[in-house]
Amino acid sequence: GKSTAIIFSEAKDEDFLNLLDDEDKASTFARGIYEGHHKHNAKYDEAKALVKKKMMRSLILNFPHLEPYIECVEVGTPLTMADYTMRTATLGLRHTPQRMTDMELRPDCKIPGLYFTGQDVAFAGWAGAMTGAMVTAQRLLGYTLLDFMQERTLMRDLGAGHVEDMIQDRVKAGTAATPLEVLVEIVENAARHLRKSIGQ
Repeated sequence: GKSTAIIFSEAKDEDFLNLLDDEDKASTFARGIYEGHHKHNAKYDEAKALVKKKMMRSLILNFPHLEPYIECVEVGTPLTMADYTMRTATLGLRHTPQRMTDMELRPDCKIPGLYFTGQDVAFAGWAGAMTGAMVTAQRLLGYTLLDFMQERTLMRDLGAGHVEDMIQDRVKAGTAATPLEVLVEIVENAARHLRKSIGQ
């Protein structure tokens, strides 16, 4: 059989964006239907080739026995992400006020049939990830703002409307957990699992 290896390294968006002229930057982040992979200039191609060379050198240095088996190598950069998603990173966004008011954070994008889910569709953390999953599922199933206003949601249609009611009642009564309480619970759970894993 064949295997695939993914080698991941940090990269600053600016290091690659600065290789592009203004027109190329504008077209990279243009909205609309995806029309195929974007071709950038020679400086970008040279930088990408250098990244490939260094990554492969590191791989072979650490795993020399793999070299004869390498058939294909592809390199992605922050601009590769931008070509497909109009974002230079897809591993989570900074938790800023701008992020919370960004109307571009939604399940659909310019590639037909590709949808995003998880925390960056809604808000940060595990609760955001669950909410993001619900938002994406409702988008795929065709729910609209009108449905939401009429209290028709996926949770209610699945027969779990009582859960939504309970959450809303707790928020109104002021008994829902605060963000600090949630954070403390997460830290305590992590500490408990750590102690258990080391046998204490």
